[in-house]
Amino acid sequence: MAKYTEMAKGVLTNVGGIENITFVEHCATRLRIHYKSKNKVNVEALKTVDRVVGLVEKAGQVQIIIGPEVNDAYNEFLDVSGFKVTDEQPSVGNDSSDDEQEKNFMYYLNVFGNKCAAIFMPIIPAMITGGLILAVKNLLVNYFGMSADGGTATLLLFVCSDAKGLDFLGLSVPTVTYAGSVFPIILGVAVMYFVDKFLKRVIPEMFVYFLKPILTMIIVVPITLIVLGPIGTVLSNSVGAAIQAVMSVAGWIAMPILSALYPYMVMLGLDKAFTPIMAQSIAEIGYDPFNMVMGLVSNLCIGGSALAVAFHLKDKAKKGMISSFGITALCGVTEPAFYGSLIMRPKCLIGTAIGAVCSGLIAGIFGLQNYVVGGCPGLLSFFYFLPADGSTGNIILYFAVAVVAIVVSFVATSYILKKTDTVKE
Repeated sequence: MAKYTEMAKGVLTNVGGIENITFVEHCATRLRIHYKSKNKVNVEALKTVDRVVGLVEKAGQVQIIIGPEVNDAYNEFLDVSGFKVTDEQPSVGNDSSDDEQEKNFMYYLNVFGNKCAAIFMPIIPAMITGGLILAVKNLLVNYFGMSADGGTATLLLFVCSDAKGLDFLGLSVPTVTYAGSVFPIILGVAVMYFVDKFLKRVIPEMFVYFLKPILTMIIVVPITLIVLGPIGTVLSNSVGAAIQAVMSVAGWIAMPILSALYPYMVMLGLDKAFTPIMAQSIAEIGYDPFNMVMGLVSNLCIGGSALAVAFHLKDKAKKGMISSFGITALCGVTEPAFYGSLIMRPKCLIGTAIGAVCSGLIAGIFGLQNYVVGGCPGLLSFFYFLPADGSTGNIILYFAVAVVAIVVSFVATSYILKKTDTVKE
């Protein structure tokens, strides 16, 4: 029997069976199940299913926290349930639930977070890989003597950049650098979505697979290059300038606050909304002064707090499990630690916040910077903080912030546990 068979059976039963499921997907740590009727979903029973670390409720879906092995759990759930995945993902917030959800502020916040997650989650692995490649290149050039102009460095950095002097049907194509840009891409894909729907409706079915792709490209590419590219670039420049202005004036106070709030942004899916801002900041001003930094501080503090919980447990099995959650969080993946050890001990999150404020204050005052677009910031992603010029000040600051985050959150959480007797066997 596969590792996640019993979990899959329990989840299937408590989401109301296959007839109540409209779509199944997963991200880095969560199995996301979209449902028809919320009334058929037994949330409390789902939390008790074997190997389920935690659960997050969203508009029209439940997100079941599994951990890094979520892909195995996803495949096992598909096998057990018999659900067939198609490309027709339901629109967020438009499920056919027979129980209308109140459309308040949190509803629209969830919709926004889910939209951002839908845009960026599929490319997060590619972004992490690309970021690591660039960071490794900087490491090899600055500290191991590799030539910046050599073949290895050239291959590591090969990207298709801007082309100059082009025109389309007599219309001049503005010269825009798209390397690192995301706003022009988002605008272009938005237009392509409506063009695709229109062409699917008007092209006869026998010709759709032949004509639709080429007509889509003929329509969308010129619009993107001539109109949307420049508009997206203006937006990018504005974002970069705004971030630089805010962080130069109020970075010392903004960073600790954002770092303390970051776990709850992740809970709501709002962290994905910062991804394009990070990418544009690096593209425009050469570094990211807040997104990856606050993620780093938050992740390390969650890891430190989880290790404190594990340290005070007497049950060896739970101690080992939560210790692994803590180490995983220190490496950049926090959801098992957050949902599996901290959220049911709310007072421990005070220790996490104390560590985030202290280390975030240091990062904000001295200006810790990230130089590559990536994800899952933690101890394994120190490459991200290596500047291309080979200077060491930023990486020294990175390790100082990391030590403060882990130590302060561990000590603060330990103190809270001792004073409140929060640890449960």
